[in-house]
Amino acid sequence: FGDRIKFNKNANKDFVNYYNGLSAMAGKDYRSAVRRLDSIIFNRELIESAYFYRGIAYFRMDIAKTEFLLLKYIDSSEDNEKEKIARYVLGQIYYLRGRTADALMLVEDCFTDDCKLLKAEISIGGQKYEEAEGFIGNIQGEKASKLRAAILYNKKDFEGALAELKKVPNPEAETDYLLMLTYLKLDMNEEAVLIYRKHFSDMKFFDTLTENLFLAGDYK
Repeated sequence: FGDRIKFNKNANKDFVNYYNGLSAMAGKDYRSAVRRLDSIIFNRELIESAYFYRGIAYFRMDIAKTEFLLLKYIDSSEDNEKEKIARYVLGQIYYLRGRTADALMLVEDCFTDDCKLLKAEISIGGQKYEEAEGFIGNIQGEKASKLRAAILYNKKDFEGALAELKKVPNPEAETDYLLMLTYLKLDMNEEAVLIYRKHFSDMKFFDTLTENLFLAGDYK
């Protein structure tokens, strides 16, 4: 519908690209979203608002561009909610790059559940398990269960860790690895082997499983 609207002024054409860009994002077509939003060049207000959406859209394609755009958005934004999201996304990027101090600085004043979980993840990386538990609190959801499981495993509460891991409906490889380790700690070797079989080509799973079974005397 937007493409059928014709404006004489180029500045007004920016509105078509802006809303079609948002529509593409809603449909998870991030490449089309980027193409649309990058075409906004005349309307200053839309350009500044688009920094946020462009940064989120580029997250799947160009992390460096996401960082650049979200930093520009934070510098100019007056929308507190979007700024919190921008800080959270940047915090994730910095955390994955090992820049934990920068990640914490970005989310220091953010107390949404996502920010609390990122703080907890950083605390777990620093082996500050009590601090991590404080950040998670009563938050529910898949990521919260994964982080609680990691805390409980490191505190040697393997039954508690197992209970949290069973709440994760679609575990990724790292979660399955922790699940396999938990089964081994609970002497549930057959269950551990079943988890390994899902990842039989991953040498980390193979090496860990065979070493633990050997040490447990399960030579068969």
